Amino acid sequence: MAFLCRYCAPEVLRGELLDLKKMYPVDMWAFGLVVFEILYEEEPYYNLKFQQLRQYVGEQEKGPQIPGTIFFSFNQYSVNSLSK
Repeated sequence: MAFLCRYCAPEVLRGELLDLKKMYPVDMWAFGLVVFEILYEEEPYYNLKFQQLRQYVGEQEKGPQIPGTIFFSFNQYSVNSLSK
């Protein structure tokens, strides 16, 4: 369960009850973290335990630290995916 919490939005980590209106931003948060992982080849918040994650993301609403370089090549990916 701990690794799934890394993709949780701040509202979810705080334990808030969400109605349908608030579900879309929560899904976008998780999607953004998946894109982050693809671009940087690094799990978001990989070094944080659950309590630290809850404090850092849930209470302080901080996003992941952005590394200095992107390892993912969009050109290479798009060419490879189009050729299949």
